[in-house]
Amino acid sequence: MDATGISVRLLKGSRVTEQHVEFVERKGLGHPDYIADSVAEEFSRCLSAYYLEEFGTILHHNVDKTLLVGGQARPVYGGGEVITPILIVQAGRATKQVLYDGKLRDVPVGRLAVESAKRWISKNLRYMDPERHIVVDHKINPSSVDLVSLFNAGTKKTPLSNDTSFGVGFAPLTPLEKTVLTVERTLNSETFKRRVPESGEDIKVMGLRRGDEYVLTIAAAIIAPLVKNYEHYLDVKAKISEEALKVATSIIGSPKIKVHVNTADRDADSAYLTVTGSSAEHGDDGAVGRGNRSNGLITPNRPMSLE
Repeated sequence: MDATGISVRLLKGSRVTEQHVEFVERKGLGHPDYIADSVAEEFSRCLSAYYLEEFGTILHHNVDKTLLVGGQARPVYGGGEVITPILIVQAGRATKQVLYDGKLRDVPVGRLAVESAKRWISKNLRYMDPERHIVVDHKINPSSVDLVSLFNAGTKKTPLSNDTSFGVGFAPLTPLEKTVLTVERTLNSETFKRRVPESGEDIKVMGLRRGDEYVLTIAAAIIAPLVKNYEHYLDVKAKISEEALKVATSIIGSPKIKVHVNTADRDADSAYLTVTGSSAEHGDDGAVGRGNRSNGLITPNRPMSLE
């Protein structure tokens, strides 16, 4: 290790691509865990922008404990309804009062928590109405005095840390990692949604490589109001499978690829139908930290951290 604190060593052990079994997962745009992560990040960005505009610096906040409680819905072919809305609880700590220019000013933390969550939902989930399908609550308490004083000590010079944490990164992606990432992004792209509007945003892709054989298992929420019957539903599934296989083949370059979509389907009554395009509408909960890592993937064959 040199004076910079950087240590470079050869990695011992086999590369991921040399291992016989590899797993990779990505929770897509409408997955409850993805929603929880994204809403928390949007809230932090919104708070930071407010602090900067009003006080010239980003003040102390930790708003990374968002919880999504799944609602209840009744999807049917050609329609359906959300019976109990999804509950999003924004939780954490934030600077709620600031002594600025001799005046004590309140920060509208609660309003920002609600507005930022609804704005993200409206922008990213086509069939989820933030006014009818979502209830946003907030449990944001003031930051502790010792953390605020430490944080404020660094606002005029080098920012100071109030906690210990570490991150892990790696490059380049393996063919399976790149495939899983690209398949979900393709299926949730504007181009694919225009071609297959019945496809919802809640798309989870699990990739498995065993030797030189690949299997993609995809859970894809289908928009019930846009699907006439079970035959129509099966046609939508086929289009999703075809697109995923095309993307995977272009990256992996191997004929040994299988794609499975909504494997729990048994008949017309067990089809994966949703009103909003997300499993959050009916019993599937979400929480910050249970989704993808910062590179958009869950990679158990790689070093990972919870930060």
